[in-house]
Amino acid sequence: MYWGLIEDWVHGWALCRGAQSPVRLSDGYRIQLPDRTRYVLAGVDTVARRQAELTEPGTWLKVIGSRAHVVDALSESWELEDEQHMMVRDIGEPSPVPPPAGYHLVTSQDGPVWTALLRTGVDEPAARATVGVHDEVAVVDMVETEPAHRRRGLGVVLMAELMVLGAAAGATRAVLGATTDGRGLYERLGWRLGPDLVGARRR
Repeated sequence: MYWGLIEDWVHGWALCRGAQSPVRLSDGYRIQLPDRTRYVLAGVDTVARRQAELTEPGTWLKVIGSRAHVVDALSESWELEDEQHMMVRDIGEPSPVPPPAGYHLVTSQDGPVWTALLRTGVDEPAARATVGVHDEVAVVDMVETEPAHRRRGLGVVLMAELMVLGAAAGATRAVLGATTDGRGLYERLGWRLGPDLVGARRR
């Protein structure tokens, strides 16, 4: 069971998504969002039981643990997300990275949540990312770059800015759920690969 990792992640993730405070369960957490309920399990042992209990269409299940074990435990009533991984890093003393020519960085704050946005010279959005800070942990979420602006180093700028913002808010370590596409960038920036993060939606 990955209790330490799940506790680091779920609270900041809920802040980023505007969800209610996560509710502790015997095997993980329940998170209520405006339009759906999400269950996050700290391991694979109870996946079979939970997936049988959760019959409401649109319910999301996230599991930290082996993707193969989760797939074996799910019925055909669940639709799997693409592969993801948990990643972690120590924040240390981060430094900002200036945007490339033709872009400018804008940040905003809503309580313990910060959003970094890169815009073009004509003020069109090019990339964005969010960080929520809870109990010295910075949780990075919703990292997105518009297709026309990819492979220009914008992700490096955003991640550096989020670490600066997190450190200023008192965070000492950071956690995120990475897609396979994003994993390479994060590893180059010093993030360490953790266990699989498996997502599935009830049909």
